[in-house]
Amino acid sequence: MTLKNRDGDVLTAMPGSCTEIRERTGVPKQSLYNIIARLRTEKLARVSGWRRSTVGGGYIAIYSAGDCKDAYCNIKPLTDAQ
Repeated sequence: MTLKNRDGDVLTAMPGSCTEIRERTGVPKQSLYNIIARLRTEKLARVSGWRRSTVGGGYIAIYSAGDCKDAYCNIKPLTDAQ
């Protein structure tokens, strides 16, 4: 199965993070990154939101189908106390 054939599966599995989409579709991680990058270039997918990672404190993009502008990440950094 080629990457182009998996586009529909990835679009159907949205919205979600890369990890969630990968679990729903079974597409390997690097292939999924390539598919999402291509879908974003073709204006078929976008970043619809952000959430804080439960591991490492970074931010995770939430991808959705559509051609709107990407969502701005407005999550405030954790303080030392957090």
